[in-house]
Amino acid sequence: MATATVDEKKLEELVERAVQKHLDLTFQDMEKVRQSPAAAIIRVEGRLDAIEARLDRDMVTRADFNKGLGNLRTELKDEIWKLRLYIILLGVLIVLTNPKVLELLGKLLRIITP
Repeated sequence: MATATVDEKKLEELVERAVQKHLDLTFQDMEKVRQSPAAAIIRVEGRLDAIEARLDRDMVTRADFNKGLGNLRTELKDEIWKLRLYIILLGVLIVLTNPKVLELLGKLLRIITP
């Protein structure tokens, strides 16, 4: 198995630079907040307002959801009734166009009616 050699000093230097960069940014942000806490609060409130506006736009209330669900159920019931009607009509069409079925139906009707 091949082993990879890593220059530890170079790796340590890269990690140290990355950490230092993020620390500097964090300290800059902290300094801005310390200098002007009101501005920081205003920025946070603005962000919260934007999030709230997005939530209001994207969220569906339970009433809207139930209304849509009711509409879908009504449409589904209508389609089921249409399907049942089509199946019945198809059965009637098969019976009326098949001579053997008509003959059997005639025999049954003679037996049932005196």
